[in-house]
Amino acid sequence: MGNNLRLDVQITGAQDLLKMQHFLDSKLLEKATRGGIKYATSAAKVAIAKEVTARYSLKSARVKQDVGPPRFSGDGTSATITVSRKPITALSYGARAVSDGVSLAIFRGQRSIDRAAFMQTTGGRLMPFRATSKRRYRGDSDRNKPRRGLDLVVGPSIGSIFAGDSRFGPELRAKVQIRINEQFIKGMQRVLDSAARGY
Repeated sequence: MGNNLRLDVQITGAQDLLKMQHFLDSKLLEKATRGGIKYATSAAKVAIAKEVTARYSLKSARVKQDVGPPRFSGDGTSATITVSRKPITALSYGARAVSDGVSLAIFRGQRSIDRAAFMQTTGGRLMPFRATSKRRYRGDSDRNKPRRGLDLVVGPSIGSIFAGDSRFGPELRAKVQIRINEQFIKGMQRVLDSAARGY
């Protein structure tokens, strides 16, 4: 999956509406299901951003950046949402230089200091780096001139926070699932209401 982690959204809690399948035309029921899925997935990005930013020191826009648009199945009755598992630079976690390293906050309200890190300008931008223990070479002609490499300091990805085994992962997924279920029912009901009104 490259840098993406697939999140299959399962819709539950719509039993009362689905019981109507015995009384509804199958085409109308399918249309209502598609409407519910579309309505629910449109709320997923906002819901994920809201829950993640409540616990992690990330801005909503940064979280939404790593939540992909929904991909619908051929018949539109199911959808897949992707969340990036590419690590996020520590700058997004409020990294800043302090006297004894780099201060950053992964969790909201909890700052820590990485004493092995430092801020350095690269590409015209101040970025947090950490010296690696590995020796790197520029080529065979430079093997007698080893230089220490640098690694960019990063924080957890949205994929690892939300869909992985993170501290708040289960709680985040449960809350987003509730929101998606609510929106699914609303979307499905909207289609059925429209059909009842004759348009």
